[in-house]
Amino acid sequence: MQFSRYPSNEQEVIQFERDFAKALLAGDSTTIDSYIERDYTGSYNSFPENKQDVMSVTPSSGATVKDLEMKVNVFGTSAIATGIWELKQKNSKPTYSKFTDMLVKRKEGWKVVGSIQNAVPFWSVREALDSELVTVPAQPCETESSLKSQTAGSRTYLRIKNQTTDTLTIYWINYEGKRDPGADEIRKAAPGKDVVERTFVTHPFVVTGSSGKCYGIYTAVPQAGIVVIK
Repeated sequence: MQFSRYPSNEQEVIQFERDFAKALLAGDSTTIDSYIERDYTGSYNSFPENKQDVMSVTPSSGATVKDLEMKVNVFGTSAIATGIWELKQKNSKPTYSKFTDMLVKRKEGWKVVGSIQNAVPFWSVREALDSELVTVPAQPCETESSLKSQTAGSRTYLRIKNQTTDTLTIYWINYEGKRDPGADEIRKAAPGKDVVERTFVTHPFVVTGSSGKCYGIYTAVPQAGIVVIK
C-alpha cells in the first residue's frame, strides 16, 4: 500500500510539536489533554508512561525549550517526528533529550499516540567546552599490562589535547588487554591538536610519542573528561 506525502502537513506537525512542548513546560493541562490520545503509550529514559503520567508533569517556571534537528515524515493521516529537545532552566546548563513521536491526524487536529524520549549527554549534541569537562588523571605507564576494557555499557567522552611539540599516538586497550591493532582504533594528534574519543566507561587509552615514549594511560570515566598532555 502506497502513501503520499504532504509537505504542508510536515510544517503543521513541527508547529504542533513546538506548541506541545511549551504547553508541557507551562503545565497547560487543557492543551496537553487535547494533544494526547486517550490510549497514549510512551516511555522516558526507559520508564513507561501513559497519558495521566504526562498530564501530571510539574510545570517548569522560567524554562525554555527548543527543538534541534527535528525531522517529520507524514504519511496520509499519520506522522513520525524525531529530533532533540534542548531544555534550559534558570541558572542551569541546558539538558537534552532525543525523541521519537508517533502522531495521527483527527478532525480536531494532530494528536500524539506514542512517544519515546531518552536523555542524551550534551557532548553528543554539540561541541564540548574544555571548562565543561573533568580532568582525567594519568595512570602509571607500567600498569598497562594489568589493564583492559571491561564493558561497552555506558557511553562517555574523552578529549585528549596535545600541548607538546611531539606527535602523539593514542591506542585503545581492548578487551584482551592489548593495544588494539585496528586502524580505526589508533589515533594521531599533531602538536596543538586534539583527539576526541567517544567511548565507554572503563576503556583505557595509552598515549605515546613519536619515539614510543609513554606519556600516560587514561581510563574513561562517567563524566565527560579531558586530558592535557604537556
